[in-house]
Parts: sequence; structure tokens; C-alpha cells
Amino acid sequence: MKARRGAIHWVRPATRVGAAILALALIIGFAAGSIPRAKAAASLAGYRDFSYGTGVSGPTTKEAQSKLWFNDGSWWGVLWNPSNTKYQIYRLDTATQTWSSTNLTVDARATVRNDVLWDGTHLYVASAGTNEATATHAPKIRRFSYSTSTKKYSLDQGFPVNVNTGGGMQAFVIDKDSTGVLWGTYTQQSKVWTTHTTGNDQTWVTPYVLPSPGATTIKSEDESSVVAYNGRIGIMWSNQNDGTYYWAVHNDGDPDSAWQITAADQGPAETDNHINLKALNNDPAGQVFAAVKTSLSNPLDAPLYRLLVLGNDGVWRKHTFGRVIDNHTRATVVIDSEDRELYMFAASPCCNGGSVFYKVSNLDNISFPTGLGTPLIQSSTDTHINNVTSTKQTLSSATGLAAIASDDTSRFYLHNQFGLGAGDTAPPNTSIDSGPSGTAYVNSAVFAFSSTEAGSSFACSLDGSAFSSCTSPQTFTSLSDGSHTFQVRATDLSGNVDPTPATRTWTVDTSNQTVLVGSDADAEVDQATPDTNRGTSTTIAVDGSPVSEGFLRFIVGGVTGTVLDARLRLYATDGTLDGPSVYTAGNTWTETGITWNNRPARTSVALDDQASISANTAFEYNVTPAVSGNGTYTFEVAATSDDGVVFNTREAGANKPQLVLTVQGDTTPPETTIDSGPSGTTKSSSASFSFSSSETGSSFACSLDGAAFSTCTSPAAYSGLADGGHSFQVRATDRAGNTDPTPASRNWTIDTVAPAAPQITSPADNSIQSSSTVALAGSAEAGATVALFDGQTAVGSATADLAGSWQRTLTGVGDGAHTYTAVATDAAGNSSPASGAVHVTVDTLAPETTIDSGPSGTTNSSSASFSFSSSETGSSFQCSLDGAAFGSCSSPAAYSNLSEGQHSFQVRATDSAGNTDATPASRSWTISFAIFTDDFELGNFSRWTTVLTGVDGSATVQTSTVKSGTYAAQLSETATTGSFAYARKSLGTARTDLRVSGDLDILQEGASGGNVPFIRLFDPAGTRLLSLYRQNQSGNKVQVGYGGGNFITTGTLALNTWGHLELHVITSGASTSTVEVLLNGTQVYRSTTASLGTSGVLTVQIGNETKAQAFTLAADNITVWVPAGP
Repeated sequence: MKARRGAIHWVRPATRVGAAILALALIIGFAAGSIPRAKAAASLAGYRDFSYGTGVSGPTTKEAQSKLWFNDGSWWGVLWNPSNTKYQIYRLDTATQTWSSTNLTVDARATVRNDVLWDGTHLYVASAGTNEATATHAPKIRRFSYSTSTKKYSLDQGFPVNVNTGGGMQAFVIDKDSTGVLWGTYTQQSKVWTTHTTGNDQTWVTPYVLPSPGATTIKSEDESSVVAYNGRIGIMWSNQNDGTYYWAVHNDGDPDSAWQITAADQGPAETDNHINLKALNNDPAGQVFAAVKTSLSNPLDAPLYRLLVLGNDGVWRKHTFGRVIDNHTRATVVIDSEDRELYMFAASPCCNGGSVFYKVSNLDNISFPTGLGTPLIQSSTDTHINNVTSTKQTLSSATGLAAIASDDTSRFYLHNQFGLGAGDTAPPNTSIDSGPSGTAYVNSAVFAFSSTEAGSSFACSLDGSAFSSCTSPQTFTSLSDGSHTFQVRATDLSGNVDPTPATRTWTVDTSNQTVLVGSDADAEVDQATPDTNRGTSTTIAVDGSPVSEGFLRFIVGGVTGTVLDARLRLYATDGTLDGPSVYTAGNTWTETGITWNNRPARTSVALDDQASISANTAFEYNVTPAVSGNGTYTFEVAATSDDGVVFNTREAGANKPQLVLTVQGDTTPPETTIDSGPSGTTKSSSASFSFSSSETGSSFACSLDGAAFSTCTSPAAYSGLADGGHSFQVRATDRAGNTDPTPASRNWTIDTVAPAAPQITSPADNSIQSSSTVALAGSAEAGATVALFDGQTAVGSATADLAGSWQRTLTGVGDGAHTYTAVATDAAGNSSPASGAVHVTVDTLAPETTIDSGPSGTTNSSSASFSFSSSETGSSFQCSLDGAAFGSCSSPAAYSNLSEGQHSFQVRATDSAGNTDATPASRSWTISFAIFTDDFELGNFSRWTTVLTGVDGSATVQTSTVKSGTYAAQLSETATTGSFAYARKSLGTARTDLRVSGDLDILQEGASGGNVPFIRLFDPAGTRLLSLYRQNQSGNKVQVGYGGGNFITTGTLALNTWGHLELHVITSGASTSTVEVLLNGTQVYRSTTASLGTSGVLTVQIGNETKAQAFTLAADNITVWVPAGP
């Protein structure tokens, strides 16, 4: 991924490093007083061990833990044995630098991470998996004893023991306090936990969360570590949410609740989840040493890795180990208290690793040099070395130092071993890391070099001169053509001088031509946004995660000699430790169209590769095999690691991509071409000529009107030229000094006088015509081109004859107002002022009339309003209702008190020119005040919502008793309990003002005092609002009941007699509602103080729905009307 980047010179690591200051020696084997030189190894630094296979990943992780220890003159480690798929104890053979298994298994779980502690008597190994939710991933503690006679370890009785954490964690870290209590810490469930033994090494207390708010608000990836020092236990953990490295201290022997918690470091982006702790007891340099990482990402010199030191005064102090540009990750610190040295090593780049680098500091005056450091473990085969680990022990000359790492890409262990404290008499080895070789076509050279021992100084010699002090890189300029030799030798910190200087011989040949070609197109493509084009960007990022690539195209032209060398030169704005490779690719793409999905295919294997690229420097790829001469070349730059690089594109302001060609000498002159510029007759008193050469990189000389040639560039511009004839010449000179003997030339004439304004003489101004053909005519300067305009729109042109007359007929002229003008242009392009305007109106079309709104279909309203419009603004209108004569009207046209039945409306527009619409717009509609009719003529109750009967009640549509037509309803019930019969119609919407009418005939009545129900009304809640009925007494009076009362009307209805009843109600509230009853057209009851509520009528009923009441009722022509009804 494009993360923190740095750039260094890759160097071969030390076989040994000076003792007096650095005190670090790379050795094959060591013993007090005897330190042999290192044998050659497959790795560039350190040793490549065995493959751990595919059964485990990252077997040397995590940085909070230790995997190695020193005992009985040997280094030991817990390593994964791929043969029997178990973690076992291994011993390092210093003579052969190989690890050998003791065949003693530590843990058979491939998912565990191990932390080892050697206390001088016992070896403790804590092994835990990483899945918090899996109980089998909980830590297991094993204790081993060692036999000095057999050189073997054995598992003590009663082990392993389990620590009840409920599941796994990132890392379980252990240490032992001064009372012999083992302590462990880990993070789980976004909390920091600790536990310890009690009574013996086999009994662990229930884990508990450290008593601090900062221990319960961490991120899931935050981690903790533990260290014993000066009669105390210290636990450090990261909290990335509040930017704090917390420090918790417990005095040995105190209760579990007795913790003192402070901040070791705090601030924005000051924390990451990388911690490694070491401690010293009663040492003036300090008590605790913590290698910790920040989350800073800029600027490039911001601290990325620090060493925090807890002084004897209780104050934490910070020392910068690595910066953002160094891109270190997963650091470990170890201490040589005997020689007062402190070592810190880390992988780079983040986060998949690459190589392991180290730095050394005086323990009593801690300070680290800038940069990546010296390679500790590095391999050309294993390019993702990571997770370096060592020991919890304090080092000395007796132990030396050992570190081990792993590469999860190659699946190999790698290690290095160092002697400490012995005298240094071995000289360093010097290497030339980069610089010219073979034949170079430039008279300068830059050599980068390194020593196998960190801190070495250098002396250089050119062409046999005396050696003198120098630093890498060393630059030489103004070299003469011919053979040259460069030598460099290193001197280590102990004064040992390399007796065999590194040497490089090369030949300088500057007799050939250098051609610089800028990119024709360049763009970045990104896999994450596969359809996005980035062709206008000023930079290209090439990265392996997320994947992005760069494409650059060059067009080489004018090369006449043989291409001896070709280099793709790019300028990095952000560097990398592992640069990309370059390939050729297809040429069919555009800068503004290329994306990941349509990028051209590669057409070659990798032409060249880059290792380290420094930021803000130019770097080059050797692409000589791909460039043969003139032609088009596309290069694809693709990452080989997750550490990306960013370089400029041709859109950048400076340092743009170049293809640098070295070409054999050229004696052929170039051809010069004028690409653009005036010719013939022109009106401009200035001129600009663009020109080019058949050879790229040519210079030019120009001549105007026969003057001497002088240096110029394209375009060449001239101004203030007089009217009349002129000439221009230009000739090219190529890079070899060959001048075109036949300059390109151009002749032209300048005329700057504009013609007079033309005239339009026909048609007359402000004329109106009904034809769509307009004939224009007028006068202008003879031979001038007359451009005709309608407003700002060009409508044609004409040429004035020798007499100055012109004419042009326009056809298909649209209706409306037109403003015609004319402009005359002479042969030189000088244009006259515009003529006077001639205004013509064309109108040939009648307007179209549209009814925009108004009733249609069937409506209940007795009024109507129609809105209408014309297709022509300013039209007038005439309207006709129901076939009457058209009369003047305006929109909207309103009508009221219309009768029931069918109606029609027409309207027609007349425009301002008098054209009348021959097809008036029309609308037909029907007025009907009835919203419901019984439709008994269908022979059923299908128009009714509900028809119900109970016991012996009946409801039928019959033909024996009808008022009109063939069918009528008949409802009947008796006094039998539960007998009822009714039909209901729901109106869908409650009505506050309606009429109900119908013909009713009582065919049978019950006992005196009984009722024969006619019509009942119900509100939306189903509550009866009103009942219209006849009582079987009081002279057969029609009565109406509502609001809790019954009211006798003046109307009577005898048995077996049809009566036409009409009921009108307005539900306007308590004591304000209206009830009106008509019998056979005569009002028999009216009240305007009725109490009917305001919710309106939703349901109309004929018949009886309540208790049994003897009656037989015929009903016909039942109709519900809206207020405008009868």
C-alpha cells in the first residue's frame, strides 16, 4: 500500500562491526576471547534458515513477545517444526549457523503465539491462540527444567497448566517478579487484562481488568506487555482511541488492587499497537526501555518509532529511533549492560516487511542516527522479512546477541547472531552498489558504495590518484572520453582498513548525440477504480496495495543514427524502498481515455527494476532493448511490492518524464516545414508562423522580408506590419549542427481597410407578409461577400457583382417577427459595420386552441368553468355552449344553474393577424345529481353494499308489487325474536348534505304502536343518525326520529298505498342541523335545529336492523342525491 516511505542506499550488511563504539560483530560462532569471522551465507545479511512450510503464518510474531533465550553457552528458540507440525525447542549451532530441533514439543497448536522466559533455572513458555471466541485458544503455561550434563530440557510434572481467559488474544506476555510470582497480560474484548500465579507456578488467579478507564476503552487491535524491574511489575498498553501509552506499576507483594497508573506518552497519533519492553535493575541509565510506534504519517521527518525510557526519577523520556520516511515496523529493543550499548531493530517497509535494520546507541547517552539503519537480516531471495524477535534477557559479551525473523511470502526463517564486547581486528568489506560500467555516453559519473560495518568512513580514488576522504554517493563531472577507474575503501570504527578496495572500470564516450524526448501521453490506472481515468493528474502513483500502475508513451522522431542507449527518466516526488519494474506495452490508448479496464497489454518481460528510490530525485530505467529508433513506445511501470512510488507526469510544472536516447553522430541536415501561418491576402497587420523540423530537438533561424536569419522558436510572431506583400523564411539546425540548406518560405499580402456598410433595399422596413418566402436585395462593395443575419442568426450570404448589387431569396421563413441585417467582408477578411435593420413580420398560420381545464365525463355539479389557451400569444376567443352561436369570451368561461343531462362546450382562438382556428376545441360532459340508484331492474340487490335478514326475515327483489319498471324490493319480518331484514348502501364518502328519495308501499303492518321503517341513515362510526318510519297509530302518520327524539310529520301513508318520500339532511352540528321530509312532493316536516353531529352520513338503509317488528314493505326507485339534486 502507499504508506510511509523512505529511501536509502542498499548495502551489504556487516560480517562484523567495530567494538569500541558499535560493539557489534556478525559471526559464525563466538566464545569469550575468540570470535571467528562469518562464513558466506545465502542472505545479504544474516542467515537463511529452514522453511516452516504452510502450516503456520508469522511464527516469529508478536513484537511484545520473545522467542529466543541464551543458556549454557548456546542460543535456543521455540520454532515451528514443519516435519511433525509442532512448536519445538531448537538449538542454534554457532559453527554452522543452523538450528537443530531437540524434538521436545512445546505446543502442537499451529494457531498459537509463544512467549518465552528463562529465569536461570526454569524455562517458561506461554502459548495462546488468537481467536477470542475459541476456548481452546486460551493460554497454556509450560515449565521446563534443563540438565547441564545432558544439554536437554524436560517438561516439569504438572504442566502444562491452563489460564482461564475464555479464549485467545493478540499476545499473552509473561515475566516473573522478585517474589517468584509469574505475571501475564493480554488484551481481549477491548480491555487490558492481567493475571498471576499464587502459591506456586501452577495456580493462576482469575484474570482481571486493570483498574483504569484507559484499560476499558482501547481498540480491538491494541496490545499490552509486562516487565519486571526493581521490585515491581510494570504493564504498558496502547490506547489508540485516546492517544496514550499507559503505564501501570505494581509493587511486588502488594494486593491486586494496588496499582499506580500514569501515561508514559500521550498525544494525537502518538500511539499504535506496537510495544516491546526491557528493564534494568539499579542501573543509572534507567529502569524500563519501551520500543513503541506512533501513528504519525506526515511530515516525512516526524517520529514513527520511539524508545521511551523510564528514568530513575520516575520520568519517561522519548528518543526517536525512526521517522515516517523510514517506514519501520515491529521493533524490538535489547540491552548490553556490560558494554553500555542498546540495540534496536525493526523491519522496513511496513507492513509486509522487507529487510530488518538495526541501530545502536550508547546506553548512558541514548541517541540514534537518522535513516533506516544497518541491515541486520536481508536476503535477495526473501523480500518480505518481518516480525523480528529476540530475548527478554540482558546481554553481555558472554551471550552475544541473536535475532530471528520470518518471511510469510517465502515461508522461511532467517536469523543473525552477533558477538559483543570482544576486540575488533578484522577489516570491513567495501562494495560499490551503483555506478556506470561498460560504455557511458555522458561525461559524468555517480557511485554509491557501502561497508559491511556500520559507521565506517570511506576513501576514494579516480584513475589511480591518491585515496582521499569521500562519502556516498560520490560524483565526478567533466570526465574526458576514454577509460576510467574508480576505487573506494572503507575504514571501520576500530581503524581497520579494507585492504582490497572495491573497483569499477568504465569508458566515457561523448562523441554521440543525446536526444531528449518528452512523453506524448502519461496516466495512472487503479484497480480499485477500474473505470476511472486519471490522465490529467500531475503525478502517477505505482503501488502493489492497492494496485496502481503507470503508462507513458513517447513518440521518437528525427533520429537518423543508431540508438546506442535508451533510458526512461522519471522524477520521484515520493520514494520507495522497493521500486517498480518497467515493461513495454501496446500503443493504442489515449491519455484521457485509459483506465484499468481498458489499459493496453504488456508486450515484454520486465526490462529493468528499481530497488530504493529517494524522494525528490530523478531515477532511470534502462530500456535500450525496447527502443530501436523512430517510432512510438509505451512503457508500463508496475509495482513489485506494497511500498509504492509517486513520480511526475508531463502535466507537472517541472521534472517531467523523458526518454533519454544516446544516438550515433548525425551528418544529415533536417527538413524544415512551415505548419501554419498566413497566406494569400489577410487583414491582420500581425503574423504568427508555427514550424517544425524532421529531427526532434532542432533549433531554428528565421528571416522576415529578406532580412538576415536570426535565432527563433515556434511560433514566431510579428506585429505592426504594413499593408502590402510580405515573405517569411525559416531553417532548422539539428543537434548535430546540420542546417537545412533549403529554408521553408511563405508569401502573403496584408489588407487592413474595411469596406463600407452594405444596404438592404428590399423588402421595406416594418412590412408584414403572409408568405414564408422573403426576397432580400441591396448594395455593397463590388466583389464583397455579404453575410445576412436574422437577429444574431446567420441566414445566408450573397456576393456583390461588379455593379455592387446583391440579392438572396430566403425560403421556409417561420412565422413571426424578423430583423434582417447585412455585413460585407472583402477578400482580405475585413468586415464592414452592419447595415441598417429591416423588420419583416411573417404570419401564415391560424392558432391552435386548447381547453386546459373543465368538466368531463359525468359530474354532480350544476356549474362549469373552462380554462383555455391559444398557441399564439395575444389571441382573442369565442365560446359556444350547447351548440349556441359563438360569442366573445375570455378564460376562464364560467356557467351556472345548468340542468341535468348532456352538455357541450366549444372555444376558438383568433390571432392578432386575424387567423381563426378552423377546428375549435370542444368538451362534452353530463350532469347527474344522483350518486346512487337502486338498480332493482337488474333483478337483484347488486348495487347495495349489504343485504341481511335474521330468523324468518326476508329481503327479495320481486315483480308482484312494483311502482315502475319490472322489479322492486320487498322486505319482510315478523315479531319472532331475532327476525330482521334490511338493505344498506355505503356511500364511500360521508356526506354532510344529501337527499334520499324513493317509492314505498306498506303491504303488511304489525300490532298497533308498531313501526314500519322506511329509511335510516348512519354516520361513519355506524351510529344511527336518523330513522324515517310510519307508526301503526296516530292516523298512520309518517314520523322521523333523531337526536334521541321522535317527531310526527303532517304526512300519512295508508296500508297498500305507494308513497313517494324524500328526505333531506344537513349534518352541521348540535341544534344547527337540518331535517326535511317531503311526501308525494309536499313538505310534511322541516327542522333547522336538529342535532345530527358533523361527521355526515356514510350509510343509507331501507328496512329494519334491530328487534323484531312485524311488517312487509315494498321499495322502488330508491335514489341518493347530492345537494344540487331535486
